[in-house]
Amino acid sequence: MEYQKITATLNSELKQKYQDIEEMQILKENLRKFKLDANLKQIKQEKVTKLCEKIKDADSNRTTKKKYESVLKEIRECDLSKSLQEIANTIIDCQLHQSNVKFFVELCTVLNSYEEFTNILLQTALKHIKLLEKKGGNYENEDKRAQKRKNLLRLFGELHQLIIQNDQFAEILRMLLPTGQPLDYLLINIQVMTNFMNHFGYEYFGYHKYETRKDLIDNPDLEKIFRDKKHNKTIKTILNEYITYIEKMLIDLYNQIQKLTENQSDQSDNQKIKELKDNFIKLKDNYRIIKDCVGDFNPQNTDQDNEILNLNGRDFQQTNSDDTDCFLEDERKLYCQLITINNPPDSNQVTLQQNQKQKDCSSIEIVDQMALEFVNTKQNRKKLLEELQNFKQNYTIVIPYQCRLFATLCKYYKEFEEEVIKSFLEQYRQIKSSDYIERKSRYLRYLCELTKFKILKQDIILDILAQLLEDLIGQNVELIALILNNCGRFLKYSGESCKKFEYLLTQLDKQRKLKPLGQNHDSIFTQALLSFDRQAKPKKEKTQLQKFIKFIIFDQLDNFNSAFESMEKLPLNDQNCKQYLIKQLFKISIKGRYSSLSLVACLLAALKEKYPDITGQVVDCLLDEILCGLEDNNINKRQRRITITKMIGELYTYNIIDKELLFKLLYLIIEFGHASDISQTEQDLIDPPEDSFRINQVIGLVESVREYHKQLKSDLLKFLVQFQRYVLSKRYLPQIVEFSLLDLYEIIDPRLARIKTINQAEQIFQSNNIEEALSRLPDQNAQLQVIDKKLIEDQKEIELQIKLEQELDLQYQQQMKESQMENQIKKNFNQNKKHVQIKGAGDVKVITKVEVQNNKKINQVPNKYVGFSQ
Repeated sequence: MEYQKITATLNSELKQKYQDIEEMQILKENLRKFKLDANLKQIKQEKVTKLCEKIKDADSNRTTKKKYESVLKEIRECDLSKSLQEIANTIIDCQLHQSNVKFFVELCTVLNSYEEFTNILLQTALKHIKLLEKKGGNYENEDKRAQKRKNLLRLFGELHQLIIQNDQFAEILRMLLPTGQPLDYLLINIQVMTNFMNHFGYEYFGYHKYETRKDLIDNPDLEKIFRDKKHNKTIKTILNEYITYIEKMLIDLYNQIQKLTENQSDQSDNQKIKELKDNFIKLKDNYRIIKDCVGDFNPQNTDQDNEILNLNGRDFQQTNSDDTDCFLEDERKLYCQLITINNPPDSNQVTLQQNQKQKDCSSIEIVDQMALEFVNTKQNRKKLLEELQNFKQNYTIVIPYQCRLFATLCKYYKEFEEEVIKSFLEQYRQIKSSDYIERKSRYLRYLCELTKFKILKQDIILDILAQLLEDLIGQNVELIALILNNCGRFLKYSGESCKKFEYLLTQLDKQRKLKPLGQNHDSIFTQALLSFDRQAKPKKEKTQLQKFIKFIIFDQLDNFNSAFESMEKLPLNDQNCKQYLIKQLFKISIKGRYSSLSLVACLLAALKEKYPDITGQVVDCLLDEILCGLEDNNINKRQRRITITKMIGELYTYNIIDKELLFKLLYLIIEFGHASDISQTEQDLIDPPEDSFRINQVIGLVESVREYHKQLKSDLLKFLVQFQRYVLSKRYLPQIVEFSLLDLYEIIDPRLARIKTINQAEQIFQSNNIEEALSRLPDQNAQLQVIDKKLIEDQKEIELQIKLEQELDLQYQQQMKESQMENQIKKNFNQNKKHVQIKGAGDVKVITKVEVQNNKKINQVPNKYVGFSQ
């Protein structure tokens, strides 16, 4: 109930940030009271291995909560006293991430009911740490070793004060964070320290990070979430020793770079300086994160008391190559070629008013002349700053030239540099209302230009950018775009800030995906991101060996024997040659023709005997590409995904992958994104109900292994039941897809009946014998025959109806003709009757014409006389 009260007033971002922390605290409190039952079931060794496999499956991000609960339920009910070593090995081998940390903490605390478990877990962990120190094995790459150290330290940090004692945890800390190591080792291992301090800095030092401190100002109830404040002195001293070790290495590295810059002579010295600068920036960024977790860093405070945080790479001499990367050709003269003031004027001289010049200072010559005429007094400096700050807002074009004036003056008058930075930063931070966005953007433009002239530290503008990225509203979007447009190129290609700036850009991309912006703001961001992109670099020239490998794979592969003979001649013991070969094999697997896929699979099968790592890495790359395609669902990459599925089928035919992996992939295609813990809206986003591409993927993969359908029949029928359930979940299927489905069923088994409902598919899938359940369904051919009979009967009825309609039409036409004849006779009779006049009893006279002309008398002109006797 307390958790709901705390998070009820929070927004969605803060709820997501602090939800995991409090859930972990509640879980630890509940686990301290846990005890196993006295009556436990005995378990066989086979079930223990299956249980370890289930724990390994918890390593993946796609594992649901139900699977976690089923594993924990099985552990609570069974007696595992004889198999604790095997379970401890699986726990140490697994990889931790944010979604499964709670599961492993609960698993270890439940197993802690056995007295021997903690010692077994510690001994296996210590053995594993010693193996990490040696090269080779499963962790040839240093990054993988660092990742494993992160996992171990995170696990034992969560278990500390729960099942792990202080002395035991201190021993693990000293082994995972050793001091006195060389610089290369420290650069990799410092990431382990930063990760640990991000999660456990408050528990051992009692101070929150800067972001948390900001959240606590607005929401003081959040302090109730952080319950454990048991600061252990021994562990705190170990962490402080490692921090002092980092500080010492930073100072030594700084002094080493300074000496080299003062005495540099050759180009080799420049390369060494560049490498040392990169290492210095990496160490300093991680050191800042650690000091933030300790509570000793505030990005808004520019005057830090810590000397090491004030160390900056801009103090070193910059080479021309850095300037060429940071600035365009038109900008180099403005930002790089500053004038020298040999004879500055005396302070006793009187300076003229320069307002009119400042309005017109839109060129480098005028600004340089102003710098030469400037007299350095406190009054003049103050007056110049006031004039520039009160300058009209319309003159934003003049800002770079004004900052050039500052840069030339700060070069010779160091007291002026502090005044400039302090005044502009204070003015920018004072403006908080959205009503003054133009004024705030103007001061931010000054700060951007000052960073380009290397007056302002790059860390300050990066911290401003990080603060703006926390909330992407309309005002912040415009300010972020302003930073990217004005000094984005400089931050991207400067050695001091490139890595942090790239990290902030990735954060920006993530927030744009999570919070879709309007069309105007989105177009602003795209234009800003395109504004600082570097021109296209020339392609690297390939070596003769690389050209030869490409020739073998893309040109010579049609003649397989000669291609394989030339492949054997390659120096595959060389790691660079092997990696390039893997890259080209993967490239032809996703971009090659269908006809060449079988040859590529045959080549991989031939290489599998001597070089299994080559085939393994190519298969891993293909499977990763399928998984990325399911996550992204990009329409432009669908042809590539179809080729990859065809390639997987070819790999199965050449015995490179087994049946288990093939069916895991088939089930993954239809089940990815449809887990029970995912909401329906998210499922529709991952796999839209109108999209039928996954059906085409399954059809392509099953058809590519059609030669082995008899061997795979039992597993294939079981899969097809689940596949038909997936097909029935779609709202609409195109006619082409329906025809291809009918062809697929006919290839597998012509007698195979189609399932009509989802419930029917679930019942068949849960049955013990699927073939019998499918045989009970009406036969597909019988159904088609019944349908054909019905169609024939319907056609006959339609033909009879057409004949009857034709006969009725003929009868109707005859009746119409007869009625027209009768009407015509009646008309003629009536007309003749009007012109007949009876004269006497027996005489008849016919009147033919009556002529009336100009009001004359009517004259009757008889033509004929017809008479008869009575």
